[in-house]
Amino acid sequence: MENKITIMFWLGTILATVLCCVVIAVVILYQKRLKEYQITLLKQRLSIILEAEHKERARIARELHDGVCNELACVLSSLQIIKLYQDKKTKKDALKQIKKITLNTYNQLQELSYHLSPPYIEDNPLESILSDYIGRINKASSIEFSYHYEPVSFELDQNVKLTFYRVVQELIQNIIKHSGASKVSLRLLWDKGKFILLISDNGIGYDSDIKSDNAKKGIGLSNIHARLKQINADFRHIREENSNAIGIYYAKQNNKSSNSR
Repeated sequence: MENKITIMFWLGTILATVLCCVVIAVVILYQKRLKEYQITLLKQRLSIILEAEHKERARIARELHDGVCNELACVLSSLQIIKLYQDKKTKKDALKQIKKITLNTYNQLQELSYHLSPPYIEDNPLESILSDYIGRINKASSIEFSYHYEPVSFELDQNVKLTFYRVVQELIQNIIKHSGASKVSLRLLWDKGKFILLISDNGIGYDSDIKSDNAKKGIGLSNIHARLKQINADFRHIREENSNAIGIYYAKQNNKSSNSR
């Protein structure tokens, strides 16, 4: 009887020791897994933060390039007019234009520090915004610009207007710098639930496909495609030897757009 008790004691002791070892092993394994999970979670959060920071930097770079840089390009064009022309009235008009663009650039930089958006986008329709821009370009460039728009059929929200404005700025500046065109046409069309922006020029044909080996791999072209992708707009380009025709198609978003007029 005593031997049985002794055996049971040792068996109980061994079983308890094994159970304690199992519990300790489970705790150690749990702590290890928890630590690995925390590290993974920390890496994921850091990755999200870094990605968001990268996107924000890229967005700021686009705003500076598409907005301020293009406005300063207009200033350079006006300065060139002052240098080339001796007529006092022409120089005076150019100086007024420089003053206007400088003030506008200042306003854009000021607004960029808060919302990265030009201050006049929210309160004005796109046709008026582009009309003002084409008017300024016409005065600062030797290229003949024509501008036509149809009555608006539905409202565009602030982000969409800003996107189209920036894209037009970039396309126009590309035409001025690289195409050698003498005429440029800009048209705004409204077709049922679609808004269509058409830009054509009689300059040298170029490749606008950023995936093509023949395309100019610049930040401007990449920005155009990136911006239009964000608002689900389609970009189409018909290239000829001595002309380019670009169409940008945007479908009305029921969850963003206002009621039709």
